[in-house]
Amino acid sequence: MKQLSAYTIYFLLVIAATAVAQFMLFIYISSGQFRAADGPPFDYTPTGMLIESVAIPVGIAVLLYAAFLIYKKSAKHYNVHVSTSVGVIATIISGVYLIWHAVSYMFL
Repeated sequence: MKQLSAYTIYFLLVIAATAVAQFMLFIYISSGQFRAADGPPFDYTPTGMLIESVAIPVGIAVLLYAAFLIYKKSAKHYNVHVSTSVGVIATIISGVYLIWHAVSYMFL
């Protein structure tokens, strides 16, 4: 029962963190696109598009995995085993989701 509770809490935290990251990424990309209409200094380059649509979500996924490692260590303190593969899979799903939405915000 403790392990089920630990996974449930972890998945709720991942969902909340991903939703907040998606919202902040949307605001960041939208504000950049709004400024891009002002003139050539603010136009998007292919490198800038790549950084904003892939590198930022990957960075968020790395931070989310680091948070999982901290969560796993704290769960171990309470004698609850949390599998590393669950954290890796959740992080990959979250990262792909954020990349998917960042690319759709950037190019559509």
